[in-house]
Amino acid sequence: YKDFSARRNFQRMNRKSVALQKVFRGFAVRRNLQNTITIAITIQKHCRGLAARNTFRKMNSTAIVVQKQYRGFLTRRDLQRMNTNAMFLQKHYRGISTRMNLQMMNTKANALQKQ
Repeated sequence: YKDFSARRNFQRMNRKSVALQKVFRGFAVRRNLQNTITIAITIQKHCRGLAARNTFRKMNSTAIVVQKQYRGFLTRRDLQRMNTNAMFLQKHYRGISTRMNLQMMNTKANALQKQ
């Protein structure tokens, strides 16, 4: 009877230890799975942030190129207008100057002819 009782006691203890091990292993697997999920979420977060920053940088550099080209266009257009206005003034000044010189030469020629 002692042997039987000891064997039953051993089997009972064995079942309890197996059940405890099973519960602990399940807990450890769930904790490991939760850590894995947390790590995966963190990696995804960082990848999405990096992708968003790269997209923003690309859009920002594109906007800068467009702005630079538009400013260049405005500057060239303003320079062309200034050149056109300067040529207009030069043309009129030369015309006035030439007419005044011609009138002065005519006046001198008339004065010489009258003498």
